[in-house]
Amino acid sequence: MHIAGQPCTADLEESLHGTGSFTGTLSGDGRAHLTISGDVLRGYFEIGGVAYWVESTGRYDAESPGKVLHYVHSSADVKGLSGCYLTLYNISNGDLEDSGYPADWTKADFLSGGHEVVPLTDTDLVDLPKVNETLRTGFMEVPLSYNETMRIVKGYRGKIAEYRGNYYVIDFFES
Repeated sequence: MHIAGQPCTADLEESLHGTGSFTGTLSGDGRAHLTISGDVLRGYFEIGGVAYWVESTGRYDAESPGKVLHYVHSSADVKGLSGCYLTLYNISNGDLEDSGYPADWTKADFLSGGHEVVPLTDTDLVDLPKVNETLRTGFMEVPLSYNETMRIVKGYRGKIAEYRGNYYVIDFFES
């Protein structure tokens, strides 16, 4: 077999007789786990500090009748997060009740609790495109530009934002 374009020899044993599942070693100090069922292969291979996964798409190849398409991905393809990522919680929907922010709190409640409440307007959202997108879609932890991160630091971090009658915590984390 070839892994990442390099020839590799596998020494495999069936894990449990008749199951089609195999484990073993690969030349070059690697290891392998795979299961075969008909034309479908599912496998995990590790060699040279890189892991590879093979999984069936469940679809047949139009150009090679009878052959099931598979996809392969490797740990080398996975990139670590870097940068700043948005966190936006709607207090009014109960997103932070477990953190001590009751969903039914009003501006007066936040102020008496020692929080600063700042308005968030549609005009503000023009300069906060990811905040605007998250308010509309609910997607979380989207990457932020440097400029949007700085706007959050200066205007909203550590404060409660009020937008259209709802209260939000707008922040980010760095990775």
